[in-house]
Amino acid sequence: MSTADELAQIAAEVNVCTRCKLHQGTIKAVPGEKISRIHGQPRWVNGRLIVPMMHPAAALHQVQNRPLIETDFRRLPEFLEQAEREAAKQQPAAPAKPDMPDLEQLSMF
Repeated sequence: MSTADELAQIAAEVNVCTRCKLHQGTIKAVPGEKISRIHGQPRWVNGRLIVPMMHPAAALHQVQNRPLIETDFRRLPEFLEQAEREAAKQQPAAPAKPDMPDLEQLSMF
């Protein structure tokens, strides 16, 4: 599996929510919550890992948010590893490969 395939698989299972128009549908996965209270706290919703985060532009508007945002972004690899481990548990074991003889590539000439 290529790196692009692996990333596509992870992306299908992980949502990083920021408070912006592009992610409004995702942030609705945690209704009634304020992003200032739940940022950086991953949770599983309908088989997807949701990671609510403040939008990076929030650090420009409110400087006190910058350390929080930086910490949340630093933890993203940890959350992605968690999602990978969970996905590996969910996938059925690959079927055993039948024994095949070693094949030799023939030349054209």
